[in-house]
Amino acid sequence: MCFSWKSICLLLIVFGGRSLVGQVVISQYIETNTGSTPKGIEIYNTSSSTITFSPTNKLEVFQGTNGASCLSIVSITSGSIESGKVWVIGTSDLINYVTSNGQNLAGNTTFAFAFNGDDALTVKLGGIINDYFGVCGTDPGASWSSGGVSTADQNISIKPGICSGSSGSWSNPSDRFEYTAIGNNMTGFGNAPDKFYNSSSGNWNVASNWCGGIPMTNSNVLVSLNSSVTITTGTIVNVSNLKINSGSTLILESGAQLTVTGTLTNNGTLTIESGATLVQGSTSTLAGSGTYNVKQAVTGGNDGTNPNSRFWYIGS
Repeated sequence: MCFSWKSICLLLIVFGGRSLVGQVVISQYIETNTGSTPKGIEIYNTSSSTITFSPTNKLEVFQGTNGASCLSIVSITSGSIESGKVWVIGTSDLINYVTSNGQNLAGNTTFAFAFNGDDALTVKLGGIINDYFGVCGTDPGASWSSGGVSTADQNISIKPGICSGSSGSWSNPSDRFEYTAIGNNMTGFGNAPDKFYNSSSGNWNVASNWCGGIPMTNSNVLVSLNSSVTITTGTIVNVSNLKINSGSTLILESGAQLTVTGTLTNNGTLTIESGATLVQGSTSTLAGSGTYNVKQAVTGGNDGTNPNSRFWYIGS
């Protein structure tokens, strides 16, 4: 189906009043519920630029075991993470999984993590703390748990709309993470979080307007919290799933093209200017209760007002 109007998630969420911390965040964590593996974390580049690791700009992971202070256990000094991509650090089975299934994988590091649900983590880039996981120097017992989310026996992922590392230690994982699967299921690792728009209004093609840079082909995108985003003339966008939340607007200018291969969920407003194109894939579906503004310029007579010997069909 093709209209003159893919799927990535544009989302603007201010989370808990926290300010941006660093350029990378822990976007996924897994602690096995059986045996000793899989265990690991996924690091996401939320900035609009490539991050290159070096001896002076190394990516480090610190671990605090059973309430002890956090000490460095992983140091990565080479490689790079492009904007919007991820780097996975973990046991060999996790690395095997992401190299076969990861859609947005920039690199990986095999490391035999031995953490349990009561062990805290800290991530540094270039010597600066970018994210916290749990509380270094504190033993919570078996785990930090709340709202069905636990640091023990689970695969958990960062919530949509969080584009910064934690500004400090936390004891409630459900503030930042949501349950993905049981701890021996590695689903989601190697795939970047859903994209979201990090500005109140502006151009789709401006990298700094996004958390993790401009959405890549086949991303999932959410437009939320009163954002107004424009896909400008001549721009071709291909996404998997696209969700427009209530109060938000996505505008396709004349000459722009948007292809959605998955589900288009519109609870806000989607405006398709005359000459723009919206394409849905063969298995794409529509959802939501929002508004579609489909504009078509009708011309005819010499004065441009009275159609002359032309038929126009407009339907919905």
